[in-house]
Amino acid sequence: FAARAKSAKRAEFPAGAKLDVVRTSAKTRGVKRNDINIEPEQKAALRFEFPPANAGGRVAEYEISAVNSGGAEMRVRICATGGLYPKKHGKFSKKVVATVFADRFPVGAESFRVTPLDSFGNAGSAISCDCKAWG
Repeated sequence: FAARAKSAKRAEFPAGAKLDVVRTSAKTRGVKRNDINIEPEQKAALRFEFPPANAGGRVAEYEISAVNSGGAEMRVRICATGGLYPKKHGKFSKKVVATVFADRFPVGAESFRVTPLDSFGNAGSAISCDCKAWG
């Protein structure tokens, strides 16, 4: 495992890749199980849009991190579903769109970064966006 991890090509974004972060809202799933009944609710969210990291090695997941002006940082990982398909399949090169609830990130987050990771956890080069997504 260690030898393969060391020699694996890193998943990389294509040249000129751009990260867009859009303020939006999304509905939670809610829970209905036995005596638990939590109704779905609408919450503030951020939508991340970026090209797939299909240059170089195969991407397994993306790490989205956010930092606010006070230096607080939080990270969220999402599955890279496009990386599950062969290169000739249309979904392999489909734009990644991920919606994450805003409360998963520090309040006042201004800087966002997406890093591709391969199945060994090796990180490729990140793309970033400096913007104030919410107040």
